[in-house]
Amino acid sequence: MPSSTFSSESALVATSPDAGTAPASRAGPWASAALIALLLAYFAGIEGLFRVAVPRLSRIERRVATERSEAVAIRTGASAMAPRPLLLLGNSLTGTGIDFARVEAGLRPEFEAHQFYIDNTHVYDWHFGLRRLYDEGSRPGVVVLVLSPRQIQSERVRDEYFAYQLMRIEDLPAVARLLELSNTRASNLAFARYSAVFGLGAEVRNWLLIRALPDMPQLTRLATRENPPPTTVEGLYSASVGRLRAMRELAEAHSSRLLLVIPPSSAEAAEPGPETVRRAGREAGVTVLVPGGIGNFSKSEFSDGFHLNEHGAARFTGLLIDTLRAELSLSTGGAPAAGSIGSSR
Repeated sequence: MPSSTFSSESALVATSPDAGTAPASRAGPWASAALIALLLAYFAGIEGLFRVAVPRLSRIERRVATERSEAVAIRTGASAMAPRPLLLLGNSLTGTGIDFARVEAGLRPEFEAHQFYIDNTHVYDWHFGLRRLYDEGSRPGVVVLVLSPRQIQSERVRDEYFAYQLMRIEDLPAVARLLELSNTRASNLAFARYSAVFGLGAEVRNWLLIRALPDMPQLTRLATRENPPPTTVEGLYSASVGRLRAMRELAEAHSSRLLLVIPPSSAEAAEPGPETVRRAGREAGVTVLVPGGIGNFSKSEFSDGFHLNEHGAARFTGLLIDTLRAELSLSTGGAPAAGSIGSSR
């Protein structure tokens, strides 16, 4: 019965331990290990590419990396005659509204000024950012934080970019609690703290979009411009007292003095915010400076109603230098300009 014999032999071959499936089963673990190794090498390569290439290709990222490195390296002078280090922190209001080279020159020789600003940051970005800077060894004698009243009251951080540049991993539970983050968002911040792919991914996408469509940022701002709800005096005061006090205590624990500078708003857009923050500063023990006073900049000195143009920045920078020199009891070589100084003390 040939058919029976053939079937029996086929079954024997199929079930034999020496059948052709054995080499495949023996190679299985090695193939899996090789695949995992290739994936790890791929992701490590992408991570390395982001860390090296992004700062080289992006002028903004190169500036942020340089300023951050310099901020971390700040140390108080060993000699009493050495210039005292001052660190200026902020966002685009700092970048567009302050001529830092003039500030740096205007505070010499008593102070050695450094700048570190990141666009679209708010008070929580810098509260946790300052914690990380101190943790990594930064020791400025004076910290000057430049934020608007709305940015002091804000409940936002700059998401993954904040985690990559400014957050300590130990602070993730506090960040998640303060901002009421979902588990997914908190996990994203945890990954972004250590990964340039997560932390810089949005910046790379924006950079590519701008390269392809140079006018896209202006179009996006026009399309997404919001009218934020009015700032209530009670809400702003309460938020400012708690947040300024916490930052003052953090600074004092590291032998720094905290100053808050409120940048200009146009006379047409002036709100009672600066005066409320100054009152909160007195309660929190923080000096609040309003160079030029409230509402004393005209609409023509702003590029978009919020950021100063070149003329407005030049005027504000001069007022800021006079204000800081007076507050820090430095010789001004002459009397400050009238109306240049506004303080909570």
